[in-house]
Amino acid sequence: MATSEIGDCSAEVFPFTFYDSTGKNVSGVPNDEGICIFPDANCGVDATATAAATAGGGSAAICCEAKSEYTVTGSMYMFIAFGFIFFLNAMYSYFFAKLYTESRFARTAMDAMEEKSGGPWWMQKMPTFVQKVFKMGLWVSVTVAVVSPIFMKDSVQRALVVTSRNILMSSEAFLVPYKEIFQFIEDIVSVRVNYALRRGDKSLTDQLVHAGIAGSFLTGLLAAGVATILGVIPSVLRALTNPGLSSDIALYPGCDIILAAGENQSAILSYWLVEVWSFPGAQLGMVLNGFMLGALEIPTTGWIMAISLSMTPLIWFTKVGASGSPLLLLSWAEFAAAWVYPVLSICYIISPLGSTLRENTGVSLSLSKLRKSIVNSFSPSTPNRSSRCKQSTTTQLPNDEERLAEGNGEESVKDAEESTPRNEEELAENDVAKTSDDEGELSTRDLLRDGLKVMAIDVVVQVCASLTVYLALAQDGAVAYQITALQSQLPTYGIAYAFGMAMAFKIVGPIFISLKGYKYFARLCRIFFVCAFLFIPLIVGCTVPFSNGLAFDSGANACQYAGNDECVSFFSNVFGDNATGGEYTLPFTYRVFALASSSESIFIIFRAMLLTLMDLDYMMKSTGVAVCTYIAAIVVATQVNPFAEEAIAYIVAMYIPHITLIILFLVRLEVLIRRMARGEKGTWNTGKSTKSIGSALAALA
Repeated sequence: MATSEIGDCSAEVFPFTFYDSTGKNVSGVPNDEGICIFPDANCGVDATATAAATAGGGSAAICCEAKSEYTVTGSMYMFIAFGFIFFLNAMYSYFFAKLYTESRFARTAMDAMEEKSGGPWWMQKMPTFVQKVFKMGLWVSVTVAVVSPIFMKDSVQRALVVTSRNILMSSEAFLVPYKEIFQFIEDIVSVRVNYALRRGDKSLTDQLVHAGIAGSFLTGLLAAGVATILGVIPSVLRALTNPGLSSDIALYPGCDIILAAGENQSAILSYWLVEVWSFPGAQLGMVLNGFMLGALEIPTTGWIMAISLSMTPLIWFTKVGASGSPLLLLSWAEFAAAWVYPVLSICYIISPLGSTLRENTGVSLSLSKLRKSIVNSFSPSTPNRSSRCKQSTTTQLPNDEERLAEGNGEESVKDAEESTPRNEEELAENDVAKTSDDEGELSTRDLLRDGLKVMAIDVVVQVCASLTVYLALAQDGAVAYQITALQSQLPTYGIAYAFGMAMAFKIVGPIFISLKGYKYFARLCRIFFVCAFLFIPLIVGCTVPFSNGLAFDSGANACQYAGNDECVSFFSNVFGDNATGGEYTLPFTYRVFALASSSESIFIIFRAMLLTLMDLDYMMKSTGVAVCTYIAAIVVATQVNPFAEEAIAYIVAMYIPHITLIILFLVRLEVLIRRMARGEKGTWNTGKSTKSIGSALAALA
């Protein structure tokens, strides 16, 4: 391909194609410093381009776009990662089959689970083929969760102009950890719902589901209300969504694009309000998702989840071409996705289709119960413990093995007699169902503490990333835009696939533990180790040879700043003079992209594995160590020349905590897996963990 030289601004040579207001190609002219500008291109904020060039939205494609020969990437090769998911799915099936033949307890438990998760009454009347498709619901939702961000992130990066993309990144830097703070209460309610389901306490399950719905809605309203107050204060909104505006105005004086970003607060406020009022729906969805999974309505939950996850790309891709404000469109798409899941779930639960679910769980949704739950949430009085104690004493709940053996007659008794004597761990498990009410309260305190730990781990890691984003935005919008460009490609090159693998592990791993298939759980962990580290050569092979193409593809909208002399220095800070690259430009920053993508992908998988073992104390301590390494890294990134306050330094600092946690988690996982293989005690074989770990993960992770 041709290379643009200093002063060579012809349309044939320059890496970007520029258009005038009629869509015709135009050439540029060199300024006094030999830097190409394109004054005839439709790039400014004028009467015909205001809607597309301001912070409210609009793609820079009306002004310019990178030539196709400069945007060659290796994204198609990353679909090899789907092979990891398919391979792991085959391993699950193989290990389950082996466990089924080797363990009498596992065989009985798996048969009981299969019977309970056979599907609602109406699905059982369908043809066999339809039933098989229906049972694939969970894996369909996992597939949608993997594929959707791959296409969404790239499309959003292309559709939003630079100022809008920086505003989006800044907003998410605040909103993501902010949401985490309000979610842990709903996490705990979801876990308690699943405890009640495991105990067969229908009355308590009904109470807790209503309390969870009421509580999640109230905390969602609180979160949205506080964020709304912050948003309607202009100075606060500007600090949260556009913290570097003053700095950019000083760095690029007279740049009309940057000035317009500061004048369009109403469009930013609209985006903000729609986004924050998705919180109540998202939190309602968490509680209902935990309940549905705990009730073993897994295929139904999967299909509802797949529909809700599909709403974002469906609305986005059908409307973005005609939208004058893609940023606002994105917020509405995410709003719809957040509310579709709880709405569909509630409709299913109260409709005739959900009669089997209501019968099995005792949950019957009603407005009067919700009102009572809301009133009780503000009441200082405590629940009537005596009634719960009475129910506990009058209805003796059988232990796990007694319940599993029920209905199997003499054969089950004979199997029990022929089996080896139960060890202390199994006896401890059977004693869990007979715990007193006081011990139940202790479990609630334990759950509250565990929920706070999980929240702290996630919030702290996210805050490190958010702080890095705000520092970059406050320093230079061009530096921040380089970070957004890299982030837009992360799902495509690893993270989306890792997320799918982690989801699968959090579903399958606890099942092996609950079935006491520790040997196969350990083998599964080993296989996940291999697949996780195979991400490194795959990501390197798909990105390093294509680093320039990735830069031009993901950062193309910066070409809008080459339209005039006042803004062209912004473009040069992203792509170099006349898009020739150079140190600390976007092509240069992409040299650490493989490091960023690999580290986050592996971290996502290792986090899911260690969380499955509920080793939260170690995870908390490791997070503290990671914070210390981040502090040192961010000091270096902002103070040590020659790379101080450059995008590449910020990216490395942002992922130092992930690298630290990968090392610490790997060591701990290896230690725990060896202990498990030796038959030692741990969080994986205590009565409390065996009964509840799958339900807890469904809510806490």
